[in-house]
Amino acid sequence: MAVLCLNFSLSAQEVVPLKIGDKVPERFWTEKLQVRNGSVTSEQTLAVYKGKAIILDFWSTHCSPCIKAFPKLAQLQVRFANDLRIIGIEQVEKEKIDAFFMKQAPLGFPTVVGDKYLNKLFKHVYIPHEVWIDAKGIVTGFTNGDEVNDSSIASFIAGDKIKAEMKIDQDLSKPLYASEALPVNRLLYYSIWLKGHLEGVGASNREIDLPGTYGITWSNQPLVFIMQSIARRQIKDYSGKRVMISSADSLDLFYGKLKGEARKSWFHSHEYTMSITMSKRDTMLLSKKMLQLLNDQCGYSVRVEKRLMPCLVMTKLKGESPTLKADGAMVNTLAQVNEKKLRNARLFYLTAYLNEENNGLPIIVDETGWKGKIDFDLTSSRVQDLQKQLREIGFSLEPAERELEVMTVARQEGE
Repeated sequence: MAVLCLNFSLSAQEVVPLKIGDKVPERFWTEKLQVRNGSVTSEQTLAVYKGKAIILDFWSTHCSPCIKAFPKLAQLQVRFANDLRIIGIEQVEKEKIDAFFMKQAPLGFPTVVGDKYLNKLFKHVYIPHEVWIDAKGIVTGFTNGDEVNDSSIASFIAGDKIKAEMKIDQDLSKPLYASEALPVNRLLYYSIWLKGHLEGVGASNREIDLPGTYGITWSNQPLVFIMQSIARRQIKDYSGKRVMISSADSLDLFYGKLKGEARKSWFHSHEYTMSITMSKRDTMLLSKKMLQLLNDQCGYSVRVEKRLMPCLVMTKLKGESPTLKADGAMVNTLAQVNEKKLRNARLFYLTAYLNEENNGLPIIVDETGWKGKIDFDLTSSRVQDLQKQLREIGFSLEPAERELEVMTVARQEGE
């Protein structure tokens, strides 16, 4: 048996990530940080909090659950002011943070900005990420934001085991649940299907691109989202209107009118995690394998097929060239509530928007062959109004039938 001896030389500034049970290094207390308190940002260290229980709240300006939790954290800081310090940690520089807080009320607790150190010391994948450090400087837990509450804090400052579920971050850039020892370069096929909320992975849809292998992982997604994602890969000119689900077969696919805790509970029990990876030699078969796995596991028959569909067909008016004035920078504000407009934009943006919106319109098929740019102000999604506006710039929009690729979803017999 061979014995291997490894010799690591760590520089004084190399940051070794901490785990539960570790004591924070002296640098944790002495590192000079930019700290925003109220509306003022200044250089400080965390030494002033030494001897107190600390919760580090890792957040970001683009994380809506993080921002939504600010009032709760501020209230908890007030209630436990004598024994606890809550400190936010954000990597964004001061200037961007200042712009963010012009539209956001003050936190009610200090936050580090432009962090370059603490994110390395407490490595994580998903936020909000809470780090619990007791009064002796020992890391006692990592949790998500929901676990920060009166009960968990009370047990924490009392020196007891934290009454909270620990957070686990899994790296979805690798095949889900693959051992580090797995010879991924020899992987021919891999798939996994899980029902129910999976801690540690967040809600995401991402590709896995490794030497020799390629795949896709959906995590904590509703079944209909996975169906739509597969349809998007298989159907040319895909839009949400090309996924056809009868109302009788849709009861388990949508949360309906549920709100609050009932809606949250529905998502937790109706979320799925699906991962499929295969050799890059076989990636042409990936979409077929995804559809097969979906049919094998989800309780629905899911097919991509051609059907004769009622639609609105857009063509150029006979004998006329489109009268367009497109110039300047490209502008697309169709997704905004007010002033929906296109400037110097492809016709595709208009048809794609109308096909994705829940506007009561049938599928719009572009048969104009127009490759130029248009200016267009969308004032109404009524067929008559669209016909009038399009006619003014040289296009017609008329009801017709076309054979189109669609995804059909029906409950399997016996389910």
